[in-house]
Amino acid sequence: MNLLTVNDKYNYVNGGVFRKFSQTEFFESFVGTGIGLDYYGWVFIPNACLSKSCKVHMTFHGSNGGVSALIQWGFDDMLTNGALQYATSTETIMIFPQAKVELFNPEFKWNIEGYLSIPPLLGTVMNNLGIVEPWLEPQVTLESIQQRAFMKMFERVCEPKDDTKYSYEDNDKINYGKMTQEQRNKVQAEINWNHIPELLYQAMWYNKWDALFEIQW
Repeated sequence: MNLLTVNDKYNYVNGGVFRKFSQTEFFESFVGTGIGLDYYGWVFIPNACLSKSCKVHMTFHGSNGGVSALIQWGFDDMLTNGALQYATSTETIMIFPQAKVELFNPEFKWNIEGYLSIPPLLGTVMNNLGIVEPWLEPQVTLESIQQRAFMKMFERVCEPKDDTKYSYEDNDKINYGKMTQEQRNKVQAEINWNHIPELLYQAMWYNKWDALFEIQW
């Protein structure tokens, strides 16, 4: 079934704005990118939600599903997994946070396995030395450092509309849904250039150096 017919209620291209947002705003100051989040996430705001209150939902990509992963199906997944179509038809704001590849997280996983944590004994020693690091935080709970960032994203989206602080423009330079393929390639290329160390690390981890040459640079 084609979910993008011009007058279809599932048509996210004309039904709202699908744009990136800075996730760094939601990092806690002492950890930088140490909480496992990438520099940018993506959010879809239905047109109707600019003038009335709407529900908010967050959807998480799977392993290797981030837009900056070596296996680059991140955007395809967001466009085709049904989340945007659901958000358009139900007038729901949809947040797509993005994980970041790191030394102990080469597959872009969320912290469900506690990769941000460290052994308790080492944590006790670091605490006694007054060292503050995200790995000392409780993990896989509502109080964990990643969950706190997600809640801040919800809180930001739920704030009243403010044209003096944020742009609500809808055009092919901002709205990914309206971009041409050439514009989308430029977006992906910019992401790739900002993640060269991570892409090299993934190629080494998976021994897929040939994949680097298949990426849209």
